[in-house]
Amino acid sequence: MNERALVKILDPLSTACERFEARVVTWAEPYLTLRLQQPILVPTVVQVRFHGRIALGEIRECFEASGEYEICVQFQDVMSMC
Repeated sequence: MNERALVKILDPLSTACERFEARVVTWAEPYLTLRLQQPILVPTVVQVRFHGRIALGEIRECFEASGEYEICVQFQDVMSMC
C-alpha cells in the first residue's frame, strides 16, 4: 500500500505525547502492518490515522526490516474521519 500514517502512543501514557510518521505495508482486518523509523514495544496501545480512518489497537509484533521497523497492530476499533 505504501500509504502515509500517523501513530500516537496511548498506553503506556507518555507526557511527551509521542507521535510517529509511518507507512502502511498491509491492511487486512483486524491487522495493520506499518513501517517506521523507530521500534515501539509490544503490547503498546496506539492510535493510528490512515486513509481517512482512526484505528485504536495494540502492537502485537515489532521487528527490524531493512534498517527500519515493522509493527503489526491488532485493531480493537476503527472509525471513519468523515
